[in-house]
Amino acid sequence: MSEGTGRRDLPIAAIEVNGCSDESCTPVTSSPGVEPTPGDVVAAGATVVTATITYNANEAIVAIPAGTIADSTALIGFGLDSVITVASVAAVA
Repeated sequence: MSEGTGRRDLPIAAIEVNGCSDESCTPVTSSPGVEPTPGDVVAAGATVVTATITYNANEAIVAIPAGTIADSTALIGFGLDSVITVASVAAVA
């Protein structure tokens, strides 16, 4: 232990990343040789857009009336934010 510091001085070891301890290693890919096609990417994007619109539309349908019944400005604002999100996602899609 070092005097007065209360800690141990340990030797510094080489750090291994993906089994490589130097810079000459080849980067590891998650799935070598498999590239997504543009159609796959577009389909994945369409799925995200559909899920976002569905979720936020349902959120607005529930939050705005609930906020009106509860007289909650915050809840109404949350619902209106969902309406804005749906409009912006629909405009981009």
